[in-house]
Amino acid sequence: MSTLASTATPVNACIWNFLVATVYICLIFAGPVAIGAIFSFGAVAAYFAFVMPIFLRCFLAGDRWRPGPWNLGRWGKPVGIYACAFVSLILPMLCFPAVRGAHLTAENMNWAVLGWGGPLFLATVSYALVSRKSYTGPKLRFEHLSASHSKAQPGVDEEKRSTGSEEK
Repeated sequence: MSTLASTATPVNACIWNFLVATVYICLIFAGPVAIGAIFSFGAVAAYFAFVMPIFLRCFLAGDRWRPGPWNLGRWGKPVGIYACAFVSLILPMLCFPAVRGAHLTAENMNWAVLGWGGPLFLATVSYALVSRKSYTGPKLRFEHLSASHSKAQPGVDEEKRSTGSEEK
């Protein structure tokens, strides 16, 4: 999926994204159970995607984390811990079915657990058995490395910063 157009657009990835989105939108015609599952997946995905960088910053980055031009300062870590605690409580709730007991059927079941838990379990197993030994990660360029360790200067755009013609 790495074919790039002259504009550096990953064409194959865009086509694949379009096809998958088209299949998902066609599920609207499958009925309320299918579209309910899509909405449940979306809610779980949004919370999961928003909390992952916060979790990594709060619990794994330690002293290696460099604040960007916009951050919460000394409140960043406490707010991040609160956000992680909130999401750890809300994610299981998003996977609960809307009904309980004798009224619970396959049609009104919340399928977010299977839709998220299955691929997440397979990815974890794949990483533990294969990718952990073979994946090396992206290679950082010197420009990226030096820019990430410099002091952030809000209000100075990238062009001025890269040419060194900052106004004083």
